[in-house]
Amino acid sequence: MAKKRQRGSGDEPNTERSTMVLACKLNESEVASYADEAARISLMRDQKEEARVNAQKDAKAEIEGLDGQIREFLRKVRDKSESREVVVETRFEFSENAVRTVRLDTGEIVSERAMTYEERQEQLFPIAGAKKRTEEGGAGAEA
Repeated sequence: MAKKRQRGSGDEPNTERSTMVLACKLNESEVASYADEAARISLMRDQKEEARVNAQKDAKAEIEGLDGQIREFLRKVRDKSESREVVVETRFEFSENAVRTVRLDTGEIVSERAMTYEERQEQLFPIAGAKKRTEEGGAGAEA
């Protein structure tokens, strides 16, 4: 491939001098220099690849976290409700042989069950039953 041409600049008047890109043998020093440079560039490439993989992992984790938040908000929107900590009261209804857990904010009964044998005995000995529930950390204990 000719790049530069000069007419009449050669030894002969009808010649033309130009340059071409041609294969040239490298000496040992050039080979060693190119090998060092190739190794340096290869190391840089490996480092960039590792950084890319780590960045992809980080981005994937962030995306998964965002997806989880989206799902949580959409569930709240769909259900039109969410779980919150609410103050409740456990009521021992001896006349009905029932234990009811009631929300104090709305008065709604959230659970109801029959009294156990031990709970029914507390009606006979209310002070001892209250002390027992206090010691066990149970609801309905009196101070």
